[in-house]
Amino acid sequence: MKKLENFTLDGCVTRIKETTLATWWMLQQFFAYPPFNEFFDTSKLIDYFGEFVNGGINHMEIEIQNGIWVPVALMSWHPMVVGDHPLHFSNPESVAYISDSITCLGYQKKGVQKQLFDYTLKEMKKRKFTLVYLRTSRQSSMYYLAKKMGFVQVPDVTQNVTSMRVGGIIGSDERIFFYRSL
Repeated sequence: MKKLENFTLDGCVTRIKETTLATWWMLQQFFAYPPFNEFFDTSKLIDYFGEFVNGGINHMEIEIQNGIWVPVALMSWHPMVVGDHPLHFSNPESVAYISDSITCLGYQKKGVQKQLFDYTLKEMKKRKFTLVYLRTSRQSSMYYLAKKMGFVQVPDVTQNVTSMRVGGIIGSDERIFFYRSL
């Protein structure tokens, strides 16, 4: 667990730590609300959590009272799975993929995701990855943050994503890809 002594949030100390299944489940519920409105059943979330065994799921917590820590954001990643996305890299075994980035309401635009990005990129580099990519929509705040963090958009590559929405509605949107060297 990394305590971020030099990064306070709303005047409180923060830390980054590995995420448990319970915290993962809680933070993934963020996607059930606008603008995403995605639906996840419990077994799908458990399976999805298992995909990160060779990567990591870290979250940032804020200490709101003495010894009471509350998760405020999450970032998950794993090694590239060839064929999951319409991207091709010369050494796919040295490429990592950031799959999720969540910041809870009330903590957005306060530097939380930048801190998680910095931590995650350092972890990837320690594990000998040389390149990282992510997928996002143009409407997501991740689109702007990726550019600020030195990611470059992959030209002319998109992917349509269809998923179950809350209420049983099927929704789809177009995702774009960004990458950067580590």
